[in-house]
Order: sequence, then C-alpha cells, then structure tokens
Amino acid sequence: MSTGSKAAAKSEAVTLDPELLQSVKAEARRARIRPETFIVRAIRSQLEHAEDVRAVERSRKRGGKPVPWALVKKNLGLDR
Repeated sequence: MSTGSKAAAKSEAVTLDPELLQSVKAEARRARIRPETFIVRAIRSQLEHAEDVRAVERSRKRGGKPVPWALVKKNLGLDR
C-alpha cells in the first residue's frame, strides 16, 4: 500500500455518530492535527493492518510458520 499519492486528493463524505466525532476531535487535538488528518491516518493504518493480515494468511496457506518476536528483533539487529 502506498503511503502517499501524487494524484489529486478526492473528497468523500462520511457520517460519524456524535460520540465517535467527539473522540476523533479529542484525539486530533491531542496529536495537534486536524480531525481530517486524524481520520486519513486512521484509515491508512487500518488498510496497512488489513494488508498485513492478508500477508499472514498467504504465508500460512504456503505452510509458513510463526517466527518468535525475539528472533525477528535479532534478525533486524534490534536486540541490543
């Protein structure tokens, strides 16, 4: 998934219930960003998560095995 786009942004209307809208506004305020930016980042994060889930599913179908987190960190040089 691309994290950015050179194409012109498009607008899409989304209806949020009042409680969700208040939560979005509060979190955006804490992060010192506009609510619109918070929503776009949340959508991107969810799409990345969905992509990760599909990658795991593909790996499992090919017989892939889980790798312990400690080994992942070691292989990436993050165990220091």
